[in-house]
Amino acid sequence: MSKVRITLVALVLTLFTLISFTVLHNIEYKAITEYRTAISQLGHKLVANRDSITLQSIKGIQSSYELNRGLVAIEKNVRELSLTYTENVTKSVFFNRIETYDAVRSFHDAALEVAQALDRLVGVIVARESVLSSFDIGLNAQNENSAKQSVLIESLLSQQSQVELGDENINRLAFIFNDLHLQKQQLFSIILSGMNADFVEVAEHRLSELATDIRNRYDVLLLLSLLNLFLILGVLGFHRAKELQRNNHAYKESVAKSEQASKAKSLFLATMSHELRTPMNGVLGIAELIKEQSSEIEVKKQAQTIVDSGEHLVTLLNDILDFSKIEEGKMRLEASEFDMSDVTKNIESTLHSLAANKQIELNVNNHIPSNMRVIGDSARLRQVLYNVVGNGIKFTEKGEVSLSIDYHKQQKENVHFTITDTGFGIERERLNSIFNAFEQADLSTTRKFGGTGLGLAIVKQLVELMDGTIDVFSQPNVGTQVVIKLPMQVILHVAAPREVGEYALGGPAHDESMQNVG
Repeated sequence: MSKVRITLVALVLTLFTLISFTVLHNIEYKAITEYRTAISQLGHKLVANRDSITLQSIKGIQSSYELNRGLVAIEKNVRELSLTYTENVTKSVFFNRIETYDAVRSFHDAALEVAQALDRLVGVIVARESVLSSFDIGLNAQNENSAKQSVLIESLLSQQSQVELGDENINRLAFIFNDLHLQKQQLFSIILSGMNADFVEVAEHRLSELATDIRNRYDVLLLLSLLNLFLILGVLGFHRAKELQRNNHAYKESVAKSEQASKAKSLFLATMSHELRTPMNGVLGIAELIKEQSSEIEVKKQAQTIVDSGEHLVTLLNDILDFSKIEEGKMRLEASEFDMSDVTKNIESTLHSLAANKQIELNVNNHIPSNMRVIGDSARLRQVLYNVVGNGIKFTEKGEVSLSIDYHKQQKENVHFTITDTGFGIERERLNSIFNAFEQADLSTTRKFGGTGLGLAIVKQLVELMDGTIDVFSQPNVGTQVVIKLPMQVILHVAAPREVGEYALGGPAHDESMQNVG
């Protein structure tokens, strides 16, 4: 395993760990916040009850039942909160479990102590008020003077153990009143002294500190997770850049090797074409001599077969040589002035016999005016048209093949060559492959019609060298149309316009007048 992969694995594991701790800290933070909120609500309810009971201890208890019921509900909620925390507390050592537990437990103990003290205080106050009521009745029953009554009240309020008032019931009530008064003072000391006075604020403060501490650690973990993620992206980017650099270097080496192989192939093909043409010219020359000098018909036919086969082979060698030149970038186009009719006449005369042998009609329609000449490479244009029209004748069993040449003054590609046949046609999915070198639309084409598959590849490259375009439209069993558009400079000569000739195989020429486009 490479160092980069080891580093990535380590960083991914670290990121996973950091994210896990971040999630746990977030859960713990929410839990502590919820406990703090619950403690705050319960604590302030209890404090409100404490203040209410304290106030009523002076003025008199108004509704002891409601106070006791509220205190019982608070005690129940406090116990449930403590039980819930004990059951759901996070066991991880990474959190302040002990501190949180202490805070919740301290609040629980203090709240219960205060609630129970308040509950007892309500009872003491109610009992004390009952004793005072009985005491007032007793005093009114004795018809004592006011001075003696004042001494008794002062004795009770001063919490003396007993005052001899001459009445046993009154003395017993005084003793009970004093005892209740002492209990009231003790309960108030429990409620208002020490931790019980501010137990809510202490619990809130401790839980707030714990929540803040966990929140700070959560922020740190989140920041570390982001930094770790950026490190992973950086390592991946660096690794990808290195990989692209290696692939680019390998690609350049592959391209260089491919170019060298292509040059070697092109050089080999060009050399072999040149070397094979020299002896083939000798073979053709001897075959022509044999055909001319022999008087025997059979020998003449055999010699003609040799000539035909040799010329076909020379054509193939010429295609290979042209293809090699184009691939090497050594194909050069001439720029000379010529008449388009010279090209069309040559095409018609060359392919006339081929069309006649297959009993199909060849129509060549030149719509270029007679006083208009074009500048270009007439030999290469003738080669292009010969290949395309020849293909049309080759793949047409019946019907016709037509070549139409038109001039469009307003277009950049002003000269259009349209070749149409009624042959086999080509399937749509195979149209894009017919211009590839050594490839034909049907694998059986080579076996049936022969050829190297270089003709249309050379045509396309020659058209592109002329800055033109070539498009093919075809339908199986209907025919094919090839449209070649070339940008050609035109020259108008002052001369009497001639009628454009339409050359037709198998019938008289059809004359058609053309307007001077100059």
